[in-house]
Amino acid sequence: VSPGITRINLAALLVGALFTICFSVFLNAAQTFVLSDIIGIVEGKGSISGSLTFYDELVSLFAAALWGTLSDRVGRRPVWVASYLIMGAGLFLYTVPRDVYPGLLLVRLFFALGVAAGTSMLTATLADYSGGLHRGKISALAGVASGVGALLAVFVLVRLPPSLAGRDNANIPYGVRVTYYLCGGIALAMAVVMFFGLHRDPTRGICTLFRTSSSTGGASLEAGGARPVARTRAPLHTLFWRGVRAAKDPRVALAYTTGFVARADSIVVSLFITLWVNQYYIDHELCPRAPSHENEDIKVSCREAFRIASTLSGVAQVFALLGAPLFGFLSDRLSRGVSVMVAGLLGFIGCFGFGLGRTPTAGINYLWMGFIGLGEIGTIVTSLALAGGHYVPADIRGSVAGIYSLVGGAGIMLASKLGGVLFDEWWQGGPFVV
Repeated sequence: VSPGITRINLAALLVGALFTICFSVFLNAAQTFVLSDIIGIVEGKGSISGSLTFYDELVSLFAAALWGTLSDRVGRRPVWVASYLIMGAGLFLYTVPRDVYPGLLLVRLFFALGVAAGTSMLTATLADYSGGLHRGKISALAGVASGVGALLAVFVLVRLPPSLAGRDNANIPYGVRVTYYLCGGIALAMAVVMFFGLHRDPTRGICTLFRTSSSTGGASLEAGGARPVARTRAPLHTLFWRGVRAAKDPRVALAYTTGFVARADSIVVSLFITLWVNQYYIDHELCPRAPSHENEDIKVSCREAFRIASTLSGVAQVFALLGAPLFGFLSDRLSRGVSVMVAGLLGFIGCFGFGLGRTPTAGINYLWMGFIGLGEIGTIVTSLALAGGHYVPADIRGSVAGIYSLVGGAGIMLASKLGGVLFDEWWQGGPFVV
């Protein structure tokens, strides 16, 4: 790690990565509970979920770039703390609205501000902490943490609502609310962890936001082990455009491109697997079209649909977890362009194999999930290593991280909106073909 960065700092970063991804995956995967059991939506859940995610990412596009640029002025730690405070409040409020528009949409957009801060800070802080060597391995650790977070979401948190609903799923809405409150409490606790666990840069802080030069004359410890960085503070808009122009370096441009693909792939896995399995059970009359708690067999069938969906998603995340060290090794030993090609090929095989299948419950789908997981983690690890390379100036790493998150958000917008339309109007495996 970089000089001045302790193991506690690195551990806080990895835990921050874990829960940022965990809450993001959870919200998308468990949103069907809110739509069905809290608001009572019966038809068109694919389009609604896709639209909510689209508007979420529309806000995140600009928020991520702003948070990243802001962190170059105030430091990473304040932005991390703000991200978890916002996510915690959003999770507490998510089951309050009784309509999709504007109630649920407004809460979703508020939550998106917190996720945007966390994802952009993951990239920037990773670059600060990883030093000049073995960025691939450090990125792999972040990938493992992200994978564990996704597994926690799909294997534990998404399964909590039926488990907390009481005997025979008698009170699903209660289980949904308790689960969201639990996640909100964890997020608020994480704000405290990030405040005390992350490295504090004495040359950055809230009080320096409107200054044009440093009063300390010090050098940042977030310079990735490079020579001390003089604190001449450029305006925020200048930092932003420097992040955009960094793409003139083909390595940064490749990082932005792979970030786009990785985020699009992740939203398809976390959102549309659950929707497809749920809709499959509804179409085959294994699950009611409206929330009902009067027929025990139907309730068991619905619970089975969620179990299968979370298992499929979990298999993808297990393979992602196992593949993270492999792609970290490849990123350090081979050309990162080669790593990107390998990851893209694996993801292509998995998505087309699963999307063109006849049913989401077929046994071969577990194989396709393995390919999807490997492709997803490969693009994530490689793009993180590329975005935090030594060729990125230390004073604009936050801005580069913000642009990286911005283009990733564009990938999510495309995959969620187009995927939602394809899900409802063409074929329920359509989002995976995209």
